[in-house]
Amino acid sequence: MQLFAQEIKSLAQQSKQATIQVRNILSDIQKAISSAVIATEKSSKAVDAGVKQSTQAGEAIKNLAETSSKAVDAGTQIVASSQQQAIGMDQNCFGNE
Repeated sequence: MQLFAQEIKSLAQQSKQATIQVRNILSDIQKAISSAVIATEKSSKAVDAGVKQSTQAGEAIKNLAETSSKAVDAGTQIVASSQQQAIGMDQNCFGNE
């Protein structure tokens, strides 16, 4: 009977040790999952910031293209106006002769 009691006590001790090991493993898994969640959240925020910057850059490029187009239109009008003035001056010079 004493041998049986010692065996039960030994099995109980082994069970206790195994329970502690399982608890430690689960704790490590929980920590790893928490770290993964935090890393994923940081990555998601970085992606969101990148998307925002890309959108802003796209808008800036669009505004630049519109401004450049307006500058080209203004230049074209200046050239046309200069040509008309030149024609007018030619007409005045040749008309006075």
